[in-house]
Amino acid sequence: MWWVCLASKPRFWIWLIGGALILAAAGRRLGFPAPSDAERVEKARRNLQVLRTALELFRRDCGRYPHADEGLAALVERPADAPGWQGPYIETLWPDPWRAPFRYAAEAGGLRLWSDGPDGVTGSDDDIAAPPPDYRLLVEALRRRTANGSTPDQNGGPVPEMK
Repeated sequence: MWWVCLASKPRFWIWLIGGALILAAAGRRLGFPAPSDAERVEKARRNLQVLRTALELFRRDCGRYPHADEGLAALVERPADAPGWQGPYIETLWPDPWRAPFRYAAEAGGLRLWSDGPDGVTGSDDDIAAPPPDYRLLVEALRRRTANGSTPDQNGGPVPEMK
């Protein structure tokens, strides 16, 4: 049993672990390329649309968009002064594809929702603005509410999860 002799030597374990780490790094490098900027921008747009749709459901239930101090967290946890809140409207707040938080600003009569984009700087040319809400998702969420035998104001579940 030659492997028992090798396994008892510390040098064997160093080479085994080192070799495994090198193979794992090479496999990660060759088998799983990082997404391109175009793919990340598209993913950010899809996630912003999900957030925008959830914000519309929040506005429908509460009669307003979340205040600036409540932010996007109001889609996940009930704010103190939000009568009619029937969330959570999304399950989790994910960061954008560049691992930065999505930006939200409540403005008079509306909102601003965006990602800072690849450079991570607010107000630069690569910022990604939220597209309009997906009205198919809004209608689907409202149908789920009424299909459960509930009134249209009762929650039928959150909009689809961000990915």
